[in-house]
Formats: sequence, C-alpha cells, structure tokens
Amino acid sequence: MTTTLYPDGHWRTKMIDFETAFPWVLTIISLLIAAYSLIKNAAKDDKHEAKKVAIDSTTVIVKLENIQQVVNESKTMMTSIQGELKNLEHRVTVIETKMGEE
Repeated sequence: MTTTLYPDGHWRTKMIDFETAFPWVLTIISLLIAAYSLIKNAAKDDKHEAKKVAIDSTTVIVKLENIQQVVNESKTMMTSIQGELKNLEHRVTVIETKMGEE
C-alpha cells in the first residue's frame, strides 16, 4: 500500500501497485511451481527406488533358491556316497574274512 501526492494536491492511497506487485506475484508463482516439481520428482524417485529394491530382492531370492537347490543335491549325493561306502566296507570285511579262512 502506497500513498502518493498527485499534482492536483490530493493524497491518494493505492492498495496494489502493479509495478511492485507483479515481480512478487511472479516470484511466488515460480516458487510454487518449483515446490510442486520437487515434490513430484521426490515421489517419482521414491517409486523408482522401491521398484529397484523389489527387483534386487527378487534377484537375491532367486539366487538363494538356486544355492539351496545345489545344497540339497549335494546332501543327496553325500547320503548316496555314504550308503555306497557302507556297502563297500561290508564287502571288504567279507573278503577279508574269506581270505583269513584260507
């Protein structure tokens, strides 16, 4: 609000001076647009980050499942090998017994 003395001798008060208000209005509009863009990009980045985390988690889970499968196969093979060893030990014992009898 400004008060100005005009040539006719009267004081007049202007509520809004366009020359000073316009830059302020542009500044406020620019700040609002910048804030909106910042919020929008932050939300977009959060969505992108969440998607990346989900993909990475899925990749890790798949790799862990593959490792578990290999471990299970190894356990099965070890059990089979142990059974074969017991069978071979028994056969060796039988052969040694027969050799000792002769």
